[in-house]
Amino acid sequence: MHSNEFTVGQTSQKDDNKKDYYKWSVWIEPNESELSEIDYVEYLLHPTFPNRLRTSNDATSNFKIDSTGWGEFRIDISISKKSGDIIQLAHWLSLSDDQNEVVSRGVEEAVTEPKKVYISYSKIDTRTAQLVESMLTDLGMDVSTGSDIEPGMVIKDYIEQSIDNADAIITINPGKENDWQKLEIDIANDFSKKIIPLDASDDSEENISLFSSQINLEDEYGENVKALGDQIKNIKF
Repeated sequence: MHSNEFTVGQTSQKDDNKKDYYKWSVWIEPNESELSEIDYVEYLLHPTFPNRLRTSNDATSNFKIDSTGWGEFRIDISISKKSGDIIQLAHWLSLSDDQNEVVSRGVEEAVTEPKKVYISYSKIDTRTAQLVESMLTDLGMDVSTGSDIEPGMVIKDYIEQSIDNADAIITINPGKENDWQKLEIDIANDFSKKIIPLDASDDSEENISLFSSQINLEDEYGENVKALGDQIKNIKF
């Protein structure tokens, strides 16, 4: 259930003990209802957090949670009222050097139509595609790939339908596409969809990738994921 009963507040500040990290807090602000009506609040954090589902039943702190991290992401929030009703909110965690910053977000974020993205990739790039899919999903986007096809469906029909419904298509390793990727790109062009190359194969101005797929998923994992995540956030379409 969505309502205007509550909004979300937050603060953030630099963590002096960890480079590029922030300390942050998120809590519930009452609008048309009282905090005393809430039984508990659940916050679903980014998958990289251990124990990513955080629960607070402390009304005296506005059901606040505290944590640290280096990146911004969407927090899905479930407010369970004593009446049995459940309110679903979404909040984008915004990190800033301003120690006094307070951000309040309304429930409109929770009902905004998500961007729809189709990822085109070959088998050799499966791990990169899964990483990109996870990040885009955590940014609140609706992601589909050729691997989502259900048994019995005609592959070409599924691809056409998925790309037709998408706002943009991300293609991994352009210039090195297999036959299925070439088909997906042709379909995207037929539907006049925005094509976002990942790891451009040349340096021509019109084919510069927004980010590179040539990341080592074993060495310096955290730094590489952070860099990729920062660039994915800036996708505009």
